[in-house]
Amino acid sequence: MNHYFKYIFFFVTTVISTNSSLSAAGCCDTFFANADFRVGYTYRCDKIDYELEQTCWAIKEDIQDCFDKMTIHQISAFGNFITFDNMLVKGRFNYGWLVDGDSKTTTNIDDLTITRKGCIDGCNVWDATLGFGAISSVDYCGYRITPLVGYSWHYQDIVSQNQHIKIDTFTDLTSGLCITGLEEEYCGWWYGPWIGFDTYFDYYRGWDLFFGVELHWSGYEGEFKSKGITINNVTFDERKRNDCGWGYGLVFNAGMDVELCRGWNGFIHGTYQMWELECGRGKNIDNEIFDIDDFKWNSLQLTIGLRLDF
Repeated sequence: MNHYFKYIFFFVTTVISTNSSLSAAGCCDTFFANADFRVGYTYRCDKIDYELEQTCWAIKEDIQDCFDKMTIHQISAFGNFITFDNMLVKGRFNYGWLVDGDSKTTTNIDDLTITRKGCIDGCNVWDATLGFGAISSVDYCGYRITPLVGYSWHYQDIVSQNQHIKIDTFTDLTSGLCITGLEEEYCGWWYGPWIGFDTYFDYYRGWDLFFGVELHWSGYEGEFKSKGITINNVTFDERKRNDCGWGYGLVFNAGMDVELCRGWNGFIHGTYQMWELECGRGKNIDNEIFDIDDFKWNSLQLTIGLRLDF
C-alpha cells in the first residue's frame, strides 16, 4: 500500500503542477480572485478499538480495549482562498469537547478474564487540515473538480473514570477480590500527508453541492496511562504504555450550500473518517516492546453553519 501511495501522490502533484503552469501562462488578472470563510457547530461521534499482547509485572496479557459511543460537541472553522483564477488553498480547524462515552477493557491472563467498564469524561479533541490544489472547470452547470495535496494533524485526549471491575476465572484464587480507584487516560496523535479531490456543482440558483475524498498516509503516536490500583489493600504503581507506528486514513466529505443573501450562505457538511494502523509497536513502563495487533478509529461528523464570501 505504501508503494502505491507514492505513485498516486506523484500523479496528483503532477496534475496540480500542470494546471498551475497553464494558469500562469494564461491571463491571470489578479493575485486575489476570491475567498470564503465558514464557521459552524459540529456534532461528532467517535469510536476507537485496539488489541495487543504485552508483558507487565512478568505476566503475559492479551488486551482488548474499546472507547465507544463518544459524543463530541465541536466548533469548526473552514477557509478557502483562490488565487491566480484557479489555484486553491484550503484549511480547516476543529476543536471539540467530549461529553459522553463508554470504555471497556478486557484483559486475558491464562484462565483469568478481567473486564473494566467506565465512563468517559473531561476530554478534548482537535484537528487541523491544510490543502493545496488547482481548480479544473467543466463547462456544464458550473461543475468544478480540484485535485489536492495536503497535510493534517489529529489529536485526542480521552479519560475513562469510575471504572467497574468484573472478574471471571476457572479457579477460586480471586475470591474476595476488591479493586478500587481505577482511571485510564489515552492521548493519541495522527499526522501526515494526504491526497484527494474536491468536486463542486452549481445545482440550482444559489444551491451548491459538494463532495470530496482524501487518502491519508499517517504517522501515529499514542500514550496510555492507568493510575495506581489497590487489590485487597495492596497498592500497585501507575502503569504506562507508549505506542508508535504508521497507518492509513480514508476521509469522505459531502455537503450543500444555500444562498441566504448577498455574500452570506448557510451550509451543511458531513464527514466520515476511517483510520487504521498498518504497523505499530508499543513499549511499557518496563521498556518491554510488543506489537499492536489491531488499531482502528472511526469518526462521523455533521456540521451546520454560515459561510461569508469575500
